[in-house]
Amino acid sequence: MRQKIFIKQTCRALLLYFICLTIAVAIDLIFFKVKNMYHTPALVAIFSGWVYLGLIQKTKQFGAVTCLGLFMSIFFFTSGHFVLTFLPSLLAGLGADLLAKKGNYENYENDKVNLLSYMVFSLGNLGPIVTMWLAPKAYSAQLLAKGKTQD
Repeated sequence: MRQKIFIKQTCRALLLYFICLTIAVAIDLIFFKVKNMYHTPALVAIFSGWVYLGLIQKTKQFGAVTCLGLFMSIFFFTSGHFVLTFLPSLLAGLGADLLAKKGNYENYENDKVNLLSYMVFSLGNLGPIVTMWLAPKAYSAQLLAKGKTQD
């Protein structure tokens, strides 16, 4: 029964997190009128904190945050981002889950360890931006292969 609740809560958090991501992208496109999405990781972090903290409070079990990081990794990989963008989200999700476990998933609003865990998790959304810095030639080559211009 506990496993069923864990899966249900994790799936609900995945859906809510994706909605927060969609809102952040919409704000970036509509209000900031940019296509490079530099603001999106910060906006996602602002809008989705309640989803993350609610998830660790309700599940109080290792694996939920890792699943969320895996979801973001798969999203980046399947949505046409640079090949290595899946790695930061996956590693940030795993690292955040380990930190949340260290904080015993308790007192989610006041616990500094769980807030630090959320900060680590949020760094995973920098994957597309970080890969531009770490592998600029490979990143540019992939964009050119997709038919994008260097402008």
